[in-house]
Amino acid sequence: MNDVLNTGHLAVIAILSLIFLTSHHDAFACSCAVTDDPLKESEKSAAVFMGKVIGFERTPSGELNGTKFSVEKTWKGVSTNEVMISTGPYGDCTYQFKMNETYLVYAHGNNTLSTDICVGTKNLANSYGDLQVLGIGKPIPEFPLTVLVLLISMASLIIFKPQISSGWSFLARKRLRKTFSTLKFYQKCLKIWFDILTPKQLLFFGPMIQKLGKNHKILCTSRKYSQVVDLAKLKRVNLVLAGKHGGSEREEKLRASTQRIDRLTDIVSKFSPDLVISFCSPEASRVAFGLGLKHIVFSDSPHAEAVMRLTLPFAQKLLIPWIIPKEEFVRYGISKNSIIQYRAIDAAVIVKNKSNIKSIKVDKRKKTIVIRPEESAAAYVLGKASTSNNIIYEFSKEAKKYNVIVLARYKPKINSLRKEFGDKVKIMNKVVDGKSLLSITDLFIGSGGTMTAEAALMGVPTISYDAVPNHVEKYLVKTGLAKRETNPKSILQAAKKMLEKGSTNKERAQRILNSMEDPYSKLMYAIKAL
Repeated sequence: MNDVLNTGHLAVIAILSLIFLTSHHDAFACSCAVTDDPLKESEKSAAVFMGKVIGFERTPSGELNGTKFSVEKTWKGVSTNEVMISTGPYGDCTYQFKMNETYLVYAHGNNTLSTDICVGTKNLANSYGDLQVLGIGKPIPEFPLTVLVLLISMASLIIFKPQISSGWSFLARKRLRKTFSTLKFYQKCLKIWFDILTPKQLLFFGPMIQKLGKNHKILCTSRKYSQVVDLAKLKRVNLVLAGKHGGSEREEKLRASTQRIDRLTDIVSKFSPDLVISFCSPEASRVAFGLGLKHIVFSDSPHAEAVMRLTLPFAQKLLIPWIIPKEEFVRYGISKNSIIQYRAIDAAVIVKNKSNIKSIKVDKRKKTIVIRPEESAAAYVLGKASTSNNIIYEFSKEAKKYNVIVLARYKPKINSLRKEFGDKVKIMNKVVDGKSLLSITDLFIGSGGTMTAEAALMGVPTISYDAVPNHVEKYLVKTGLAKRETNPKSILQAAKKMLEKGSTNKERAQRILNSMEDPYSKLMYAIKAL
């Protein structure tokens, strides 16, 4: 009888346990509807910001209580560099943040901000659509209220020291140390050397040089290369020239590089910089390594294998667009932890930078088509056949109908094009401001390089013939800012259709452009990290 009762008791206990466990699960199961409209979610939120996870707060029992973020941008509700958000424990609704990852956070609450999986919070990789709608956001000031905090902290320590607790005293001293460290960085006058090798690099670094030049001493070097020298005059950037462009032959490239290293050693030794910044300049890399200087490099070209191998193993920090996986560069010998991504493509910096648009004379009765031949002297294209001549040939047949302008890079290429096409197309023989030319362009045809990206971000109908496949070109095609065609006859037909329709991407291009950040903030982060 007792055995039967015991068996019955066990059965009842088992059933009750099952019911309890099921009820417990239901109580913590997360059921919510996440809106797909970032604007509506933003309106409902007390705070919207982009930030990197730098720590977690836990209860004495070890349960997650909050997540600490280093704030990079804010749309509303956050005005400090760091913020703590309540993130749990919320059962199945808890958002699982990862250390050192960046997120777009929608937070709710009054006195305490909180977030979970129901409010649209997502990691940076999945936030592209939201950022297009929300816009660029506001960067948190690099030097926020430090003077005020310094004065208050000092007053607290001096006046109220007998009354304050040891805990507050410790926090005040910690804040003072951090404040003095920030002040020391901003007050110190650094000597910074920029090595600038191409027009794109000059346009990209220009705004950074201007900002850094307010507090630091800047040396800008380049080489005898008319495309850069003439553009520097237009942009009023002072360059110290060392060496020359090596052309397209391997032996000449080697000789030019070794001679330039020798000349740079003299120039840089006299300047005695604290830091070197370049777009993966092999000569800057060698000189920096030889003189024991720290080197920060930028790149959006992992396909430039020779340059990557000659620079990345010796660089302290590498800054790259977020659309390029870090692994593309790690294979060349730089640590993944030394790579910093910024949410922009390099052409965005050039397009956003203010410049005087100068008038370029064209026959206004015709549509204007600009063709940019592919890079022909870089190491990564040596031995490859040119595509642009065939494209120019197809459009030269339409010279009576369109203004066909060809913007080549090097004098030998310009001379050969003039010899082949004569007056059928207009071959530009001098350096022009890209934005000035693109402002009167109805359709742009490029090889997928920087000017292709500039045209696309300005909303100019753009065709890429993808001469050198790269991540930026793929991004432009994916977002619909550029159309890819590789056959010269197909390019001509696509161009005619686009011009007849009068298609434009200006609104879409502006939204995407607005969503991109200024890499200068990431450069400052890299400098301070060194």
